[in-house]
Amino acid sequence: MDTLEKFYAKTKFNPANDCIEWIRNKNVRGYGTVRFKGKMYQAHRAAYELSKGNIPDEQYVCHSCDNTSCVNVNHLWLGTPADNILDRDIKSRGKWNQGEKNVHSKLKESEIDSIRKLYEDGENQYQLAKKFKVNQSTISHIVNRKIWR
Repeated sequence: MDTLEKFYAKTKFNPANDCIEWIRNKNVRGYGTVRFKGKMYQAHRAAYELSKGNIPDEQYVCHSCDNTSCVNVNHLWLGTPADNILDRDIKSRGKWNQGEKNVHSKLKESEIDSIRKLYEDGENQYQLAKKFKVNQSTISHIVNRKIWR
């Protein structure tokens, strides 16, 4: 088995988004990690180098799919840090995009108000988590105003 086959043996195809997702070790931000060229690499960077060659200095390997575990080279493109920031801003992924403006938000502002009201009225955090399909810790952060201030 060659290097490319060994690499892609650690992935799984997701037909919903055409991503080839890294299923082994990941860092805290969801990027796959792999030993490559004698050191630890982010898996998408290794995929890019295996398929397209060396990455020039000061270049990022960016995801068009915004899936940090994706190693599909058709979803990867080279860009400067400024290009990556512009891509983030165009797609409204910046940290200033809070609340329902954040593309990853599972809740709407009206639901936050309901959660706080229901909690004040005596409903417990586990019931609320089940009702709103989020973790209990998310409910705790909401009612204690650590998030959705």
